[in-house]
Amino acid sequence: MTTLGSPARLDLRSRFALTTGLVAMLTVFIGSAAVSYVNTRSLNSDSGRVAHTYEVIAALSDVMSLMKDAETGQRGYLITGDDRYRAPYDTAVTRISERLQVLERLTADNPPQQARVSTLRVRVDARLAILAEVIGLRRTEGCEAAQAAVLTDRGKAAMDAVRELAAEMDAAERTLLHSRNAERDAAYDGAVQSGLLSGLAGLLLTVAIGYLVRRGILQRQREDWFRAGV
Repeated sequence: MTTLGSPARLDLRSRFALTTGLVAMLTVFIGSAAVSYVNTRSLNSDSGRVAHTYEVIAALSDVMSLMKDAETGQRGYLITGDDRYRAPYDTAVTRISERLQVLERLTADNPPQQARVSTLRVRVDARLAILAEVIGLRRTEGCEAAQAAVLTDRGKAAMDAVRELAAEMDAAERTLLHSRNAERDAAYDGAVQSGLLSGLAGLLLTVAIGYLVRRGILQRQREDWFRAGV
């Protein structure tokens, strides 16, 4: 029969403590893996949303760049009457619709921006119609008739309306970008912090288990010595 402080009793306690430590370590590692998975998924999702916002901004910039090309081509043709100088206009007209479709697709998850894209399409078409009208006048009635149409400022007003709406859309996307960047940074910080905490917890548990193993070995040696003495 063993007493409370006997080697057998001490060995049982050591085994229980060691088992508890191993279970705790396993729990920490499983929890750490789960947290890392969640943080990684969140970081990946946030990064994807940031990239998506940049795509929207780029598509909007493309539309505005093409509108400027269309104006440049019209202006060149108005001055020279040479079809070669109208090439930027022709290229822009063929591409603007496609870029508006891309913009519409990219903003499918954003109803307010979808509504703005529809309005932008109407304003772009209005501006392109005026450009085409001036080009037609230059071709059929000459430079003076085309210049008179330009001086009505209808084209300027139409382009100002396009720029105003594009600026509003760009501002909305950049506000969204700021928010999504903040979410991505928070997810990154969370991933780093959880990784450090998990590593620290694992280190402490490893040290604790090493201590328990060493203590168990020493207790086993004392028990063997006790038995040998008896």
